[in-house]
Amino acid sequence: MAKGWRAISIREDLVNEVEALIRDMPSLGYRSVSEFVGDAVREYLKKHKRLEHFNVNEDHATIVDHVKKRIADVYFKNGRIWCELCRKTRCEHVAYTLNIPKVRKLLKEKGWIIEDGQIIYIPP
Repeated sequence: MAKGWRAISIREDLVNEVEALIRDMPSLGYRSVSEFVGDAVREYLKKHKRLEHFNVNEDHATIVDHVKKRIADVYFKNGRIWCELCRKTRCEHVAYTLNIPKVRKLLKEKGWIIEDGQIIYIPP
């Protein structure tokens, strides 16, 4: 199998419906069931994604909370981490932020130790 691809199983009746749609509506532009399913999954994830990383700055990350329809700025400065939206040091926005690779790298460079999404050590 090509690198970057995974196989999944889909019920045959559903595959037949997608094949019929591709055949009967060429204007949609799909060439394969795989291409159609990939687009459908992407659309579903976009629609149902709760939290989204917007950006990372030197002292905070900005998270979009699609359910609350709000922006959450999560600050990491003065030896602590703080969610401005929830006004807490521990919340879903903080947990999400601690799992963003760019944030983890930035904090590691500052001496923070983070394991499994939890702060183990913050330098004095």
